[in-house]
Amino acid sequence: MADEVWEVIGGGDKGGILVRKGKDTKSAEESERLSTGALVRQVALEDGRLHYKLLLGTGPGSGWVSVSLKGKDLLVLTDKRPASAASSSAVTPASAAAVVQPGDSAKPIESAPAQGSASRESSPASSVLPPELPKIPRGVALPTIWDLPDKRRAMFEDPYREPFVRLFCFYGVADNFFEWAPFMQSAPEWAEVAVYECKAHGLREKEPWDASMEDRLEDAWAALRPALAQHREGADCEGGLFAFMAHSSGAQLVCLLAERIRRELSLEPCAFFIADRAPPDARAISDVGYEMLCKDPLKFFDHFSPGVLNYHGKNNKVSDLMWERWKNGMHLTQEHNPKTCYHVFKCPIYCIVATEIFQRDESFREDKLDEAGKSSFLKRVLVTQSKKDSAADWDLEQYDQWKQWTTGPCEVIHVACGHSESRFHERTKETVWGALKQIARQ
Repeated sequence: MADEVWEVIGGGDKGGILVRKGKDTKSAEESERLSTGALVRQVALEDGRLHYKLLLGTGPGSGWVSVSLKGKDLLVLTDKRPASAASSSAVTPASAAAVVQPGDSAKPIESAPAQGSASRESSPASSVLPPELPKIPRGVALPTIWDLPDKRRAMFEDPYREPFVRLFCFYGVADNFFEWAPFMQSAPEWAEVAVYECKAHGLREKEPWDASMEDRLEDAWAALRPALAQHREGADCEGGLFAFMAHSSGAQLVCLLAERIRRELSLEPCAFFIADRAPPDARAISDVGYEMLCKDPLKFFDHFSPGVLNYHGKNNKVSDLMWERWKNGMHLTQEHNPKTCYHVFKCPIYCIVATEIFQRDESFREDKLDEAGKSSFLKRVLVTQSKKDSAADWDLEQYDQWKQWTTGPCEVIHVACGHSESRFHERTKETVWGALKQIARQ
């Protein structure tokens, strides 16, 4: 259990026991050892490896250690508690004697975090922070890195977190959880990120496709409701902060979900971040493009995004799945036709606009494209729903319409990047984490 405390009993002849940055025994070592006699709080225990947070003693504030080595215990469960356990701060050597034995009464003491410890008081977000949130309840639709195949899982570490905000992310047409895992793992220690994995995508590739965006809503609602219900009045996380982030068609799903959350749970997100998508009522492609998609998908993608054709007809599982995601995903987003402003948020909205495509428009107008470039440009113009002589998915004015979807502030931020790049662009990350820190101060 996460509240259990362990005592380090090994490593006496080596100045403590070895600590690694990740669960894998081949992951990078910390420069310091965890001192013999230290008390640590259990964060996770998997396959004999303990993910801990330092309570008492010296060494890294958090990390992964082996509970035993070659049949000898390195750590044992204990009833001992540091007198400052209630604050969950690591204790310096000067206060290392302040241990509460079973049956003793604990008296709060002043203590400074050991070097490398995760101190909420020193968090960059604020000197007065919202309450720490428990881990997000998860299932197959809200995976963690531990759900990835071994080779992919080994690419990531699992940093310790003390979150006071939850960020739920929703990707676009052909994306998957694995693509978002680096973003999730790179989040500040004060945030926990969950990425919704759609059916027929990534770790759920064997599940059937959603018939509509409304069907996808039902699946997402079932996945997120346990976590969101914790924020209700009278629940454990009442008043806790949660926000949404979406890329492309994921924004359509977030709006549906936000309406359901308000109606059934009386909750509002603290912010909504959108990476390159106009509001849900703006269609993805033109009528000509949609007819082409229905009658001849190969011709449509030759016009819309020729690179997708590389996935077709390869008789390869990965390629075949990507082709189906693109084809079915474009149907799903185009066939969702909600009313304008059917749900109006009460929180700030931040919309990142990827402007690279508009630079292409300018190059065409200034006759700077070669013949192949002109041909590709004109094909795309035919199937997109933006202005005449524009190959953009949406006009700049359409992005500005997000201002109608909230009673709060709305910031539209132009970034010189492509559509896919907008997800994890440095400006996007600065916007997300900077805004959430500011909201936490309020």
